[in-house]
This record gives sequence, C-alpha cells and structure tokens, in this order.
Amino acid sequence: MCHNRGLIIMERIKRLAGNVGLLIVAVLITLAIVEIALRFTPFNKQLEIFELKGYLTGDNASIYDIVKNYPPATFNFYEMPYTVWSNELGCYDSPYKGEKDYVLIVGDSFTWGFTPYERLFPRLIETYTGTRVLKCGVMGYGTRKELMKIKKVTQEVMKKSNNKPALIITAYFIGNDLVDDLHFYNKTARKDANSPAQPSFLRRIRRPNTMVYKHSAIYRLHEFIMDNNKLYRRLKLRLGFHGEYELPFLSPEKYPMLGKAWEINLENIKQMQLEADALGAKFVIVLIPTREQVYTFLRPYDLNWVKPNEILTEFLKKTGIMYLDLTPIFTKYADQTPRESLNSQRDLYWRHDRHLNLKGHRLMAISIVKYLLENGLLYTEYPAFVKQTLTHDINQINLNQ
Repeated sequence: MCHNRGLIIMERIKRLAGNVGLLIVAVLITLAIVEIALRFTPFNKQLEIFELKGYLTGDNASIYDIVKNYPPATFNFYEMPYTVWSNELGCYDSPYKGEKDYVLIVGDSFTWGFTPYERLFPRLIETYTGTRVLKCGVMGYGTRKELMKIKKVTQEVMKKSNNKPALIITAYFIGNDLVDDLHFYNKTARKDANSPAQPSFLRRIRRPNTMVYKHSAIYRLHEFIMDNNKLYRRLKLRLGFHGEYELPFLSPEKYPMLGKAWEINLENIKQMQLEADALGAKFVIVLIPTREQVYTFLRPYDLNWVKPNEILTEFLKKTGIMYLDLTPIFTKYADQTPRESLNSQRDLYWRHDRHLNLKGHRLMAISIVKYLLENGLLYTEYPAFVKQTLTHDINQINLNQ
C-alpha cells in the first residue's frame, strides 16, 4: 500500500513538473511573440539608438569614452534621426583647427546630443558669439568623468597647439549626475577608500542591465511605462525602489549613502574649478533641470523637487564658483497647462524622452550666452548685435508657447 502511495505521489509530482514546464514554455513563447510584435512599433526605434557600433571605446580611467575620428553615421533617435560623428579629440564636434581662447563645454547626454549637431546648445553658443566652442559631452558621464574629460581634451589641445581654454563650462544635469558619480565611485574609487558603498542601497536604484537594455523591446516598453506611468511610479516609490532620476530628490538623512554621494559630487565640482584655475581659464557650471522640475503636472508624487538645487547653489556660493541655474528660466518659458504628456515641438523636452528638444537647446544657449556676457566671461566682437539676436530669439520662444 505504501508502495502504491509512493507511486501516486511521484505521478503527481511528474504531472506538476510537466504543467510547470508547459507554463514556462507558454510564457517564453508569449514573450517571444510580444518581442517580435514590438519590433514593428516605435519601440524598435529605441533599440536602433544603440546600433552605433564602435562609437564608444574603453578607457582605463573613465571606463569608456567616445572613440576618436568616428565617421558620420545615422543615429536612429526615434524623435528625430540625425547624423553623428567624432573628431580627433573624441568629441561630437568639428575638427579643432588651433583656435585660441576657445570655450570647452563638457557634460553628459544633454550636452552630447539627442538633437542634431547644428541645433545643440554648444553649437548655438558658438554661432551666437563667433567664439570657438569645443563640444565634448559624453552620454552617461557624471562630474568625475567630466573632470577627466576636461583634463584629457585640454592636454590633447596643448600637445597640438599649446593653446589653453579661456572658459570651461560644465553642464550639470540634476536628474542623474549624482547617481552617475555614485556608481562610478562604487566601481572604482571605493576600492582604494576606507568608506565602503552600500550595495543594498545601490540595488534599490534602477540601473538597467546593459545587454537587456540594448536588445530587448519588451524591456524598453517597461522603461517607458516606468518613466511615464504615474501610478506605477508611486507604487514603486512606496515599495522603496527608486529610479536614478529620483535619487537627487531623496533625503540624505534617510539614506546615509546619499550623503556620501553628495560629498563625492561636490568635491568633483571643486576639482573642476581648481583644474580651470590651473589652466588660467574661467569656470562656470550650468544646472539643467529635469522635466518634472519644470512641468509640475508631470510629477507623479511629492518629493523635494528643489532639494538638489538648494544643495548645489549653497555649495557653489560658499566656494565662489560661478553658476547658472536654468530651472527658473525654463519654468518661466514652459507652458504649464496640465496635460497627459509634453509636445515635442512646443515644449522644452521631447515627448517620449527626457532630453531637451530643439526649443530646449535654443533656450539653454540663449540663457548661457546672456549670462556670460552680463558677467564678463565671454568676449565677442559684436556684443550689441549678439544681444539684439538673443532678444529676438527669446521673443520667438515666448511667441511659440
């Protein structure tokens, strides 16, 4: 009888295992069908963004950088495909021809692109002022990597021409420069430090798996929902899981590692100022707000949306570092009419992407040039004409709201 009972139990286990196996196969088949179906939707365009093979190359110090002399290729940004390349300095820029008293601009993807070259704010600054601007943003960079980029580019230029920059501008994106620095610290600097990172905290910050992020349309759909569904984001926050764009708005008192992140971040900014001083250059940091900071109706929950600006401006004033916070300027020119999503033509950010659009880049360029001229940080041969052009263009932005 015991033998028969054992056989019955074994048979049930086999059936259960078989049913579980069939369920797993069914789920995998369903996911495969959904993945294939999504390839015929705009989400496939999001995957094509990463098809610039060889555009990024390994770097011993900063982990990666833009390869030098990359030939023109189509960047399939789903909002607006355009052509990208790199010059002999490893920057998305025209070749450097030995221009003196140049301006060097570094930053992350907000500086690098997601907008055609001629419409990027560094290029517009160059166009407005007639001053040579080296446009050296790299996607995914935080302040530590940007400091390395400053050193690398200026050293390359001095080897070729012995020229030094007259002005260095760091474009600081409030949404993720802090988390980029924290992850870089966790990968590199902490190995030689006595202060360990907190893996449990880092795991609670969403950092997409690179291979899945690049090659799965389902994952990109998941990313889109996470970025745009307010209910989903509220639930995620209540469960204690944070996206990288939420990290700067959380309390350092609640998360000790966040205090460490700010310490690292601010020290990097200080080192940028010292590097500029060593080169005999002026230094300015420009703060770029997130779309939720500018458009209040996009906020999915209550966070301290001014906290990072307060931390940064207090530090910058204390250390005497010149800065321009674009948050109030962008808020002034933003259409605050409540709606479900932004308009890629009329607003300052793309509808389905967190980066600045054409209008956002123009407003940023105008704001920076005005600040530089008002503070005597930039020389231009025709200041009256430049100011007249800026006034005309800012009025056009106002009319197009």
